[in-house]
Amino acid sequence: MPLSILRNGISIIGVFYVAASAVAASNYTVKFSEDDQISPKQIRHNVEEIFNSGELEQKYNYLVYEFEKYDACASARTYLDDIGTVSVYGPVSCKRNNDAVKAPKLVSEIMTYLKRRFFVIDKLGDAGYETLWKHPDLVEPK
Repeated sequence: MPLSILRNGISIIGVFYVAASAVAASNYTVKFSEDDQISPKQIRHNVEEIFNSGELEQKYNYLVYEFEKYDACASARTYLDDIGTVSVYGPVSCKRNNDAVKAPKLVSEIMTYLKRRFFVIDKLGDAGYETLWKHPDLVEPK
């Protein structure tokens, strides 16, 4: 099942990172929690390549998380070259031509899910991407 493979892959990477840090520091406890109120219905790994006259001009490598609950759908996208940031899209009606809907409970559960996994959560607004949330310990590069 792709979702469990991806989760295990992320968990293993997390263990290696914490284990390497623990050697340099001390007494870390690793805990993997399955307490999420929502899980993605699907996670897709996409690569888009844009060619001009046979020459590669742009390449996008990203993951798309697809959520569905309370008769509403939403998605989140993270680019692998900026894995700490995710952008959310929706919610929309799963049944009515993707019309925008209000689904505050779905949005809340998705935000909680994403906050456990990313440092920055953005959403496309009228003036471009707007930051909805930043991890309080995030240090911006100078």
